[in-house]
Amino acid sequence: MSDLKSEMEKLAQWGKDNPLPRQPDHYRDAERRYMSDPVYHAMVNAMRNYMHEMTLTPSEMRSAVMLACIQFESQRVAPSVTALSRVPAEYLERDNG
Repeated sequence: MSDLKSEMEKLAQWGKDNPLPRQPDHYRDAERRYMSDPVYHAMVNAMRNYMHEMTLTPSEMRSAVMLACIQFESQRVAPSVTALSRVPAEYLERDNG
């Protein structure tokens, strides 16, 4: 019995000496958002299910998501100076009061 207690104490001490790495803030933020934002929650679940169905690795999913983001950003239309010149001046003026 004392051998088991001794081993448990050694294991507990090893755990104190070798703590798990702290999670990055962005990961904790994502977990908080997952728990509080139903749309984000559904998106994460859909991606996880898709990974499972398509037998994708996390690396494959990450690169596919990054490509989708790049494609999305490249297709967005940025407002041009010409378009802004047609906006009435009163909408462009700022209230600095």
